[in-house]
Amino acid sequence: MPKGETYVTQEAPKGELGLYIVSDNTNNPYRLKLRSPDYYSLQGLNVIAHNHLLADLIPILGTVDFTLGSIDR
Repeated sequence: MPKGETYVTQEAPKGELGLYIVSDNTNNPYRLKLRSPDYYSLQGLNVIAHNHLLADLIPILGTVDFTLGSIDR
């Protein structure tokens, strides 16, 4: 890979998937970060669930449609 940094986006089924790559002119990237759309969907949960009851949280989580495996990393 040529030396430098780049940010590339790809359309995913749940939103935009972002890749940030930093290279130091070797075969392996120096830094690689993934931006998953699920993590940013979950951040809006406090705005969506504001002034709702705790019992309303279960249907709200079902409508956001996120994957905990991609949020955990």
